[in-house]
Amino acid sequence: MSKCHIHISILHESDIMIATMRTMKEGEKLGMSATDCTLCATAVSELATNIIRYADKGDIFLHADDEYLYIMAQDRGDGIEDINLAMQEGHSSGTGLGLGLSGVSRMMDSFHIESELHQGTCVKVSKRRQNIPPLPSPNTFTAYQNLDIATYSQPHPHCIVNGDGMLHLNLPPYTYIALWDVSGHGDLAYDLSQQVDAFLRLHLNQLPNQLIKKLHQHFQGSRGLVAVIARLNLDSSWLDYAGVGNVSLLHLSTHHPQHLPHRLVLQQGVIGYQIRTPVSQRLKLHRNDSIIMHSDGICSIRHALNINPKSSAKTWAKHIAKHYRAQQDDDISCLVLHYRSGVKKC
Repeated sequence: MSKCHIHISILHESDIMIATMRTMKEGEKLGMSATDCTLCATAVSELATNIIRYADKGDIFLHADDEYLYIMAQDRGDGIEDINLAMQEGHSSGTGLGLGLSGVSRMMDSFHIESELHQGTCVKVSKRRQNIPPLPSPNTFTAYQNLDIATYSQPHPHCIVNGDGMLHLNLPPYTYIALWDVSGHGDLAYDLSQQVDAFLRLHLNQLPNQLIKKLHQHFQGSRGLVAVIARLNLDSSWLDYAGVGNVSLLHLSTHHPQHLPHRLVLQQGVIGYQIRTPVSQRLKLHRNDSIIMHSDGICSIRHALNINPKSSAKTWAKHIAKHYRAQQDDDISCLVLHYRSGVKKC
C-alpha cells in the first residue's frame, strides 16, 4: 500500500533545499530513523544539485510502500557520456555536497541509473525503512542512555508559526543538540528556520564551530539568525559547543553552590551577516548535570531554578517557559538536557 507519492519540480537552486526538506519530513512521517532520514535527504540534495548543474531543470519523485522509500531524479538534459566515469570515487558535481553519484550509491540500499545523450538522465534509489518510531513532536522529550532531553516552544503571540528552531539527534557515539532564532517573526522567519533545520541535519558529522561556520556561509545575506550547537560524546561525557548571538547556553551542576546556573560564553554576531571565526569550546559533564539552551524570548536565568532537580527535562522546559518568559513579546524556545545514569534507552 502506498504511503506517499510526491513530485517536486527542480527549476531553481532554491528548489534543492525545498526537495531536501520535503524528503526529511516525509522520512520522519514514515517512521524512518534520524540517520536514514538524513541519508535520504542528502541523496536528494546531491541529485537535485546535479539536475540544476547539468540539465537546468528536472524532477524529484518520492514514493513509499510498507518497506521502502523510493527516490527518482529525472531530467531532459544532455545526458551522461560516460556513466562509469561519473560513478568513480571523487567524481562529483562540484557545486553539490562533494559526494557525487558514487556517494549517493553508498548511502542508499539500491541504485540504478539510465542516461542517453541528448535525452536526459534518470536515477532511481531506495532506502529500506526500519521499524523505528517517528521523531518526537516539537514539545516533547526523548530518553537516550544516560540522557533525558526535552524541548518546549511557543510562537510570537500574534503568529501561528515559530521562527525559533531546535533539534536533538542521537547518532552514536554522539548526541547533537541545537537551538536557533531567526530574525523577525511569522512565515518568513519560519521558512528560514525550516531551512536551517534541514541544513544542520545534513551536516551533523562535524564539530559545532564548523557547523556554525557552514551556517554562516550558506545563509549569507539572508534574514540572519543566532544559534548555539553542542555535541555530546556519549562515551567520554565531553560536550563540545559553539554559539553566536543572543541565545543562551547554561550549565547546571550539583557541584555548583545552591545549584546556580553557569552561563557559558558564546560569541557575538549574527549568522549570515557578520561573525568572528567560530570557536569550539569543551565542557566535561558529570552525573546529574543539566544543560539548558534558550532563545531571547526567555529572559536571563541568574538565580537557582525553583524546581525539583530530580524533575524530568520535560517539566524543566515547561517551567522555564512559563516563569522566565521575557516581558517583550517574542517567539520562545527552550531545550533541556539532563545527564543521568540509568535512564532507559529507547
